[in-house]
Amino acid sequence: MTKGKLVYKCLHRDYGGRTLYSAFLGEETMRREHHVYLTYAPGRKTVPKVGKIFAFTSLSAAKDFGIGDEIWLAYAEGAEPFKGLMFKYVGDIENWLSDFWSGKLEGNSLAPMGTVLCDSLILLKQVAEHEM
Repeated sequence: MTKGKLVYKCLHRDYGGRTLYSAFLGEETMRREHHVYLTYAPGRKTVPKVGKIFAFTSLSAAKDFGIGDEIWLAYAEGAEPFKGLMFKYVGDIENWLSDFWSGKLEGNSLAPMGTVLCDSLILLKQVAEHEM
């Protein structure tokens, strides 16, 4: 078993205020990519359906990412530094999330400093709100 570590996760909250989901995804993407998107709940282990979960090693790195409504402290398993290319969603590519993780799409944006890829996350507590 991989030793866990504390990380920071940027999340959106839906308009009803009940569901937390990845800050990288918008509601349109969630509808189209429902088979792979993740929702999060405090204290519940979240495991990706495809690929890994992006998170950050520090609160300042998560704030610098600048996307999302909230930042959460989380316990991560399998967190490994990621210095590769991320794919910026362009809005007209069907199944872009699945295609990115399967290697069909190449990244076009350097991952922010402090980015880690995780095998799973457990949200512990909200530590900040993004000021948009």
